[in-house]
Amino acid sequence: MKYSLDRRDRLAALRIGITYTFFAALWIYSSDLALNLFVHDPAIVVRFSVLKVFFFIIVTGAILYQLIASYIETSKRIGENLKESEERFRTMANSIPQLAWIAQPDGYVVWYNERWYNYTGTTPEQMRGWGWKQLHDPEVLSRVMKKWEDSIVTGNQFEMEFPLQGSDGQVRSFLTRVMPFEDSRGNVVQWFGTSTDITELKRAENALQERAAKLEELTGQLEAANKELESFSYSVSHDLREPLRAIDGFSRMLARDLRDKLDEESKRRLDVIREKAGKMDQLIEDVLFFSRMSRQEFSTTLVDVEKLVTEVWNELRENHPQRRFAINISRLPHCYADEQMIRQVFVNLLSNAIKFTKARETAEIEVGGDEKKDECLYYVKDNGAGFDMRFSGKLFRLFQRLHSEEEFEGTGVGLSIINRIIERHGGRIWAEGKADEGATFSFAPPKDPGRTAKSPLAHPSTTVPPTIS
Repeated sequence: MKYSLDRRDRLAALRIGITYTFFAALWIYSSDLALNLFVHDPAIVVRFSVLKVFFFIIVTGAILYQLIASYIETSKRIGENLKESEERFRTMANSIPQLAWIAQPDGYVVWYNERWYNYTGTTPEQMRGWGWKQLHDPEVLSRVMKKWEDSIVTGNQFEMEFPLQGSDGQVRSFLTRVMPFEDSRGNVVQWFGTSTDITELKRAENALQERAAKLEELTGQLEAANKELESFSYSVSHDLREPLRAIDGFSRMLARDLRDKLDEESKRRLDVIREKAGKMDQLIEDVLFFSRMSRQEFSTTLVDVEKLVTEVWNELRENHPQRRFAINISRLPHCYADEQMIRQVFVNLLSNAIKFTKARETAEIEVGGDEKKDECLYYVKDNGAGFDMRFSGKLFRLFQRLHSEEEFEGTGVGLSIINRIIERHGGRIWAEGKADEGATFSFAPPKDPGRTAKSPLAHPSTTVPPTIS
């Protein structure tokens, strides 16, 4: 690359020349003036003038020698640095995984790295200049040339994806970027280009697009299935509950109109019919609630869990004025969650604790929590009926009960609802207990609300909390 002085270099050289000329003229003038004032012998004046000339020549020669020597030393150092820089550049360019090359300002390629020759199986003589065109698909070459010529004219960066044929005859996709190197005046002095093999990336993109299309199709099917399920839920709610209401209504009418004519056993049977119809109605309501919980929209906010638990307990406590409770609510950490869903979790767990401690003279219930690194831990502990840990895997399954209906009322849906809510939050839930010694139910939603489960596909539905089992 040819080097030329810029404006700053020229001004510096001009200042040095003017300074040297000024002091040389000043010295010649002052020495002549001194000779004319103090020396009157012409022969002596001539001798001093000759000596002055010789002295001027010697000083000028010494200065020129220093300047030339410094220039030669600097040139050699620059040449050595340039050579080392070029060697480092070539080493670096040969070590990168991309195909690399250098072109003159007019686009004439003068150098390729080793990976280019390894991939193409060509020689420097074959590739010099415009030899690279033979590796291109003729159908693509015209577009490549047009864009490359536009970059040469405008000096703009070149970027394009196109296929290149390798030495094995296979054609692979490459992303080629060419950057212009400019001098201080903004003129392009050379081009440096790289071609990156993106074949596997393109395959991955195509596979991802295919999967995205398939996922979109499945999403559409799932949306349709959800709509059908929602329609079915409303149908079930109406078609199944309507006969139950009729059974309950006619049973009431019979009990009222024939109360004086029925014996005690008949009255008991009517009461059993009404009770079973009521339980069936509640079971349908619980199942519908469980189904809607999976589709309900998810809204994350910072929840004051301690305040929420206190409110829930005060509401539940009013329903059992005859019971004795020893409740201990510890300090509970805040968490990011859907507040209504977390409220339902504590309603279910505390309701279970109240239900399963009904045989205790004093029900002891403890609510605690702790803040971990990635999650918030909460638990509800009681001294109630407990359960056998061998069957703990059944606790959170729909309709699974570890106690008979005669012992404890319920539909077997409440814990399944809790499990679904915690799954929606991306958290975990588990239980520990021992028969007749109480149980502890724990759950841990993540601190990061971004870890929550994906939003449902259906729109939220208005829900009524069920009776808890």
